[in-house]
Amino acid sequence: MNMDKYIVELLGMDSYTKGRRYYAWYVDKNDEGKTDDGYYYKFSVESERTYRHYKVEFKIKEYAITDYKCNCEQFKSCHTCKHIAASIYKYKDEIEKKLVNPMT
Repeated sequence: MNMDKYIVELLGMDSYTKGRRYYAWYVDKNDEGKTDDGYYYKFSVESERTYRHYKVEFKIKEYAITDYKCNCEQFKSCHTCKHIAASIYKYKDEIEKKLVNPMT
């Protein structure tokens, strides 16, 4: 699976490009776990300009990232943002394994 292409298709080129350039140390995984039908992830992503932290969450179900959200203004208006892209990008190897083999 090409995770870069997957992120672009999921969130768009602008969010992917900005998320990929986001400093990895600004992204912290707060929680992850297994659900009845997949997995969930929760992240805290620090703003590049302020000390604010954004909450990113998503689920992996049936070979896809679903129910993704962030509490930033960009996501509220466009349903996409660099914070989600940065979270997926930082942990893309781990996430890819769950997308390819969802219940392993």
